[in-house]
Amino acid sequence: MKPVLREIAARGIRVVSNAGGVNPEGCTAALGALRAGAQVVITGRCVDSAATLGVLTHEFGWGSQDHDLMAAGSLAGHLLECGCQATGGLHTDWDQMPDWPAIG
Repeated sequence: MKPVLREIAARGIRVVSNAGGVNPEGCTAALGALRAGAQVVITGRCVDSAATLGVLTHEFGWGSQDHDLMAAGSLAGHLLECGCQATGGLHTDWDQMPDWPAIG
């Protein structure tokens, strides 16, 4: 965040981070310069698709009864988070892969 922090604030960009795996309290403290109007959401560790689903739910006003939309949002979040793995970037024969840069 440090290299792009000023531009994020200047453009009013909203940031949602699934930062629980690193250090959410430290991440929150590092973003303290943006408290006066920034729109940054830092979650604790959550399911991979949740950050995308949360944004979609907020943006489009989806409710807990919008099952089809919630399912589509969960799928979109999963594809964004795990797209590399879903297209061949992760498999059980990793030790036999001759060309890691072209693994997908």
